[in-house]
Amino acid sequence: MARMDAKLVGTTEEELKKALDCQKEVWDLLKKDGKLNIPKDDIFLLRFVRAKKYNSEVVVQSLKKYYDARRKFAKQFENFYPSRYRHVLESGIIGLLKNRDDLQRKTFVFRVSKWDPDVISFEDITIACVLVAEQMSWCPVNQCHGAVILIDENGLGLAHARQCTLPAMHKLIVFMQDNFPGRYKALHLVNQPYVLDLFCNLVKRFIAKRLQSRVKLHRDAESLTELVSPDILPKSLGGNLEEDDAFDDELVPAMLRMENYYKELAKYGFV
Repeated sequence: MARMDAKLVGTTEEELKKALDCQKEVWDLLKKDGKLNIPKDDIFLLRFVRAKKYNSEVVVQSLKKYYDARRKFAKQFENFYPSRYRHVLESGIIGLLKNRDDLQRKTFVFRVSKWDPDVISFEDITIACVLVAEQMSWCPVNQCHGAVILIDENGLGLAHARQCTLPAMHKLIVFMQDNFPGRYKALHLVNQPYVLDLFCNLVKRFIAKRLQSRVKLHRDAESLTELVSPDILPKSLGGNLEEDDAFDDELVPAMLRMENYYKELAKYGFV
């Protein structure tokens, strides 16, 4: 796509001009640097431009981190396709709420109770999380308003804990936070037992300082509804909705339809 349309990307003409000016600067910087080959697509680049608030130099740094992660963790990203992780995506472990919150943010949900650690590895879950985040980042509304992450720890057991080690959690945060054009506005930890407080404090050190204040701890679902409207939550999280009405059932089909995009994406990177 050679050029963006304001209506297409869901923004004003003024904001579009800022985006186009920033993109031109980014292309000039990338050409001068000569080390990175990215898709020649304005919509691909727009995700980074918005996430980094139209700062062209920061956008280039973010693009390099994005592809550097794929170079450093080449094994994990070798088959970065929705079909490869379909078993995770269809398990219900991760998903998106169908409705947005009062600030128009999309909510990413991780449900431990849906995870059988004898069947699905945490490493596969990690890459599936990145795939879902990638999918979310294409939506202009998400680019503008950001996302909320909700982790429901109900059902967490020793078998889960054996895989959720500090290095494993660090890798997940590196992928989702440091090497991705995401804007995370809140992180809710729900149904967390007291025994995990120390571990979570250690994990929290991996989170950027600007985001640490956005981490909210909930011992039960009732306290969650004080910050998140029950009108968008399933009953299992203190909300008013049945599971089928709460979660976006179009997520996985939409990702599978973009299979070719993910395969095309693998062709780019450092030269």
